[in-house]
Amino acid sequence: MKLLKNKLFDGMRKRIYVLSLFCTLFVLGLMLTACYESVESLALESKVLETSNETTQLPPYSIPNEEIIIQIALASDELLINFDYLHEFDYSEVLVARIPDESIAKYTDGYNLVLWANRPFLNFAVVSIGHDFINDELFFIPIDSFGLIDELLPGEAFIVTNYWGMGMFPWSGVTFVDENGTNRYFMISQNQAYPDGSGNLWDIGEFHNRNDELPEDWQPWW
Repeated sequence: MKLLKNKLFDGMRKRIYVLSLFCTLFVLGLMLTACYESVESLALESKVLETSNETTQLPPYSIPNEEIIIQIALASDELLINFDYLHEFDYSEVLVARIPDESIAKYTDGYNLVLWANRPFLNFAVVSIGHDFINDELFFIPIDSFGLIDELLPGEAFIVTNYWGMGMFPWSGVTFVDENGTNRYFMISQNQAYPDGSGNLWDIGEFHNRNDELPEDWQPWW
């Protein structure tokens, strides 16, 4: 009888041990799941969006006296949902003005680009650009502006639909008045070496309006 009681006691002790171990593992699993979800949530909040093979940072916040940063990328639903307001411009208007003698029917399926910045801009518009070599120096020349809006604020985006580039040199860009009242000009260019080279598919860089330096007898070739 004593031996039987000992066996029963040993059996119950083993069952209690197994049950305790199971409960411990179950609770540990719940804790690890909660930690993973918390980390994943934080990662999503600070994520970097992958947009058509481009790495595009989420819109920067406006900081007083911070250097102007303008960003450009292919427009996607995942990127656009991060903005508070969207301005939109159809690039076909530029094509009609730039190549009036040609049908633009073949230019109906261009790129959709989105631009945004960390500083407020006034009189923001798309600008068509010409270029010429004058005394062996390359000049970029702003021509006409399109799609003017009163202001583009941080947290807002400007979408250019149906965009078409025309070869190696940039044909278009944007212009605006900054917080100091200065007219600024930025050209849009497509990285022909992408993705084999470095950088992003789309680049935007500043150039200066030097029309007042053009020779008096200069005539545009376009």
